[in-house]
Order: sequence, then structure tokens, then C-alpha cells
Amino acid sequence: PNGDMYFTEPYHIQANYTRNNFAIRDYFKGAVATNTTYLGEAYISAGTGKKGVTIALPIWSSLHTDNGNNDTSSLIGIWEGDLDLQLLDDFLQGLNLTNNERIVIADRSGLKLADSNKTSVNTTESFSNLQSFNDALTSIEGKPGSVVEVVNGTEFHTSHYPVRALSSTWVILFMQPLDHITIEDNNNNSNITTTSSFDIMFNENYDTVQS
Repeated sequence: PNGDMYFTEPYHIQANYTRNNFAIRDYFKGAVATNTTYLGEAYISAGTGKKGVTIALPIWSSLHTDNGNNDTSSLIGIWEGDLDLQLLDDFLQGLNLTNNERIVIADRSGLKLADSNKTSVNTTESFSNLQSFNDALTSIEGKPGSVVEVVNGTEFHTSHYPVRALSSTWVILFMQPLDHITIEDNNNNSNITTTSSFDIMFNENYDTVQS
């Protein structure tokens, strides 16, 4: 329970580790502090050099007495498993978005987890400075919403969807260049038309990711 790694499967990943203690990882600290399953933030793996997200589960031992009055338990270790983020990339890229539209999934810190854009999928990016990202984290009851904002010099209409992911919250951002979407003005009320592919993926509910 001190953070030392004893065994990793497949073993060739463990052989590439540059450290043997992972007590500094937030997923380890979170599992120990909460005594429950904990989903960490994204990080660069010491074994693969790739972006990763880990689910950590505390393991306890129990010592039972004859009368049951002095039963005790102690933390003996942390069981960890990594999520395959490539599956998210493949799913988003399979939507075949057009007109420079883009969908990204970011963790609670804003670090990109998955990307529909094949040319930028392996680029480390943070979206923590975007209004849409911060609105998603602070939205009442996790409701989706949208804003118009400038991203890398281009004006986008960005829809944001917060997603409950175990102990954390992930944010889905759907970015559409303003010059490629339809804006209809009716009595000063704007209706911004989004693509059907995104509506199919995420309806206007607060979706929940479960283990």
C-alpha cells in the first residue's frame, strides 16, 4: 500500500518502467483517500510512453476474532487497470466529421483523452482555458450547453456535454466553425443547427459512464 508496483500484465510494459513506485499518481492517492474505486486523470505512462487513464481499487484484508468485537481491517494494496483510450479515438474518428468539425473528450483537468481529428490525435492538448469546458464542469446538474468562442484563431460554436465517469467528470466538446453551420434568426432567437452524428452519439441528457 506504499505505492510500490509488484506486477504488471503484460510484463513487457513493466520491463519498460523507469520507476517502481507510483504513489505520486493521483489514482493511487484517490483510491487510498476515498477507500473506493477511483478514476484518475490522464497521464503519460511510464511503461508505454502513451497517454493513459487508470482505474484504481483499494484491496483490504480482514482480521476476525472469535467474539467479533475486535474485528479489524487494513489496506494491503491497490488493484489498478488502464483504460484503452484508442477505442475512444477509433469511435470518434469513425463518425467521419466534415467541414472542420471536431469532437474531443477531455478529463477533469482539461487534458485531451480522445480526438475525432486524425491529424491531431497524438498531440497533447489542454482545453482547460475554454469557456465551453469550464461551463460544462460548473453547469447545474450537469446539463449540456453551448457557446461561441475563439479556438486557435477560429470562431467556433462549441457544444459541451459533461459526463459522469466514476469519481470524476469528463467533458465532451463538439466544435463547429461558425462559417459552416446554419444560423436562423427568428424574432432575435438564434437556432444553431448541429450535425446529426453528434445528436445520435449524445442526446440532451447527462450521460453516465459506469464501470
